Amino acid sequence: MKKWRPWLLLVVGTFVLVAVAYQFPCPAEIVLGEQSADPFVEGFYFRERAGFGGFRWSGARARLFFDGIGNQEGTLWLRAAAPAGAATLYANGRRLGPTEIRGGQIQDYAFALERGHLGWKGDLVVTVESATFAAPPDPRELGLQVISARFEPQPGWVFPAPAVVLGVEVVVLLLFAVTRAWSGSGRLAWAISVLAVLLVGLGLARARLETAWLVRVAFWLGLGVCAGGWAVVLLLRRFHGLQAQALRLAGLFMLAALAVRLPLATTPGFVVDVQDYVVWSYKLTHYGLGSAYTVVAGLWGADYPPGLLYLFQGLGWLYEHLFAPDFLYPVTAGDPALRALTSNPALLAAPVHRTLLRMPAILADVVTGALVFAWAQRRLSLSWSLLVASMYWFNPAIIYNSAFYGQTDAVHTLLVVVALALVETGRSGWGFLALALGGLTKPQALVFGPLMLVRVFQRQRWRGIVRAAIGGAVGLVLLVLPMVAAGALPGLLAHFRGMIGHHAILSANAHNLWWFAMRGEVGIGDANVVFAGLSYRVVGLLLLALAYGLALVTLFRCPACEGWPIAAYVGFAFFVLPTEIHENYGFAVLALLAISLTLNWRLVLLYVPISLTMTVNYALHDPNIYLLLDLSAPDAQLAGARWANAALNVLIFVLWTGWLVWSTVTEKRSASGLSAQQGGRHSA
Repeated sequence: MKKWRPWLLLVVGTFVLVAVAYQFPCPAEIVLGEQSADPFVEGFYFRERAGFGGFRWSGARARLFFDGIGNQEGTLWLRAAAPAGAATLYANGRRLGPTEIRGGQIQDYAFALERGHLGWKGDLVVTVESATFAAPPDPRELGLQVISARFEPQPGWVFPAPAVVLGVEVVVLLLFAVTRAWSGSGRLAWAISVLAVLLVGLGLARARLETAWLVRVAFWLGLGVCAGGWAVVLLLRRFHGLQAQALRLAGLFMLAALAVRLPLATTPGFVVDVQDYVVWSYKLTHYGLGSAYTVVAGLWGADYPPGLLYLFQGLGWLYEHLFAPDFLYPVTAGDPALRALTSNPALLAAPVHRTLLRMPAILADVVTGALVFAWAQRRLSLSWSLLVASMYWFNPAIIYNSAFYGQTDAVHTLLVVVALALVETGRSGWGFLALALGGLTKPQALVFGPLMLVRVFQRQRWRGIVRAAIGGAVGLVLLVLPMVAAGALPGLLAHFRGMIGHHAILSANAHNLWWFAMRGEVGIGDANVVFAGLSYRVVGLLLLALAYGLALVTLFRCPACEGWPIAAYVGFAFFVLPTEIHENYGFAVLALLAISLTLNWRLVLLYVPISLTMTVNYALHDPNIYLLLDLSAPDAQLAGARWANAALNVLIFVLWTGWLVWSTVTEKRSASGLSAQQGGRHSA
């Protein structure tokens, strides 16, 4: 019984405090002209402004959600106008009256609510049914013009909303369990849990509607975070049996890494790409997976593989169900103050939506850093392992890419790291399943496939190759099958056919060999012939093949060596040598190099400058930086800096290649000398 006493006390104490908080009279108001109303309205059009303030038009049927206010008596006040005719209101399906909303003038209407209207759930859903009219050229069917809705409680006891009570209980218990597990301190867990209960109680007493909604969000996100955290712990222990202290410290660093990123995640980011993510998320949520690669209602098709599209659809569903039931297209529903200035969905989308779309990459960053830490723990002390992982968690290039830029490279990078780790530990089937998932998230992941196959053959011969083939096929089916079922297969096949040549120029903002050689004049078509009948594209691929061959030779000569540094070299060669490369295509190099640091500290001489050139590459093509520096002609004004950054990348690659060649030749001479000595001894 002693074991369960703290949990019972926490459950009982939470219930009592929540019940007491509900007894404080607390009005609830939805101001429809503000963005804060988004979670509480459905069936309304975008926010507008007029001489009397902000408002929204309803359609023929709309709903207002006063969830979690508790069972009590009160008055519903509605400030609205009905130019089309009479409008009728219903409270949880029961008609309110006899008053009806009539007339085109804004007025305040009052409706008495009894306990029976709210029911035992303590949720109030106000349904508005109204006649509609059209005002050409506006194509909308307009019903009620609503400024605000307000629930005013009457004196008397309040029965708490069971869903809110349950949500608070679950969130507090999860908080208690996680804090105690990570800190190892029951007192700290109690202190944080009690503080959380007091804050929730204060919120329910002062801002009940908003707090009840936050509890619902915390409930679902808390369950998701705890499930994900549990999976990460299992993954870390799978690769290395970490001690409790190591897990706790790693958890604190992961929280710090997350805290650094979240404030940046609300920004528009790199609007060229973020607008695509916003549009695809909206389109997939409203029109389904079948619309992924087609134009629907003027919304363009995706040019990404399925993996990320599933994430965008899932995040759109989450946004719609927790944050904005209407989930209108940002170009029409965005901030009214911005709509006259821009039509870019990245700028007009709600900050919450932009943040949600960044969360997979941000969480992937944090988990990748955790894998770096776990791998470092195989041979380094706890403090050194945390240092190596921190070099990844707090790397400016990593933070810039996922949190500020809003790119998604961290997702496939995590899958590449998992795939390589699985192959290195002899799990070839699972490794290639992860690689297939990564390749169908972003094709850049597939560049590591041949290297991994060589490693599998070295360790497990043909049995491993068979397992790898089965794992890759399973991963392919898992990600392609939902698209096939949704009818998107023709578009998906067209996407795969058009991947090479999609950006058919020498460099798409990547400061690599072609940017260096052409001094920034990289808009030339890469299908053009450069010499001996060979196009730029073919020359780039031949150079990549040579670099890849060097990597494979190096790997062959040391079967017992771990493949992380060679994989990092392949990733950097893929960034530097081919045409059509974007500035973020080398992102995975940093994760692979971070793990390589646990094998050879001298690789920091590569990790630091590549981190620097990658950060600079992002910044020198970031429109936000153009605005910050007030650049009128950034292509001309930044040309020198861009070329110098490309020159540094080329120099790093040449030195890295020379080091590999020298290492291979040295090892060969050493082996030949040893063989000669052994032969001489046998002759003697």
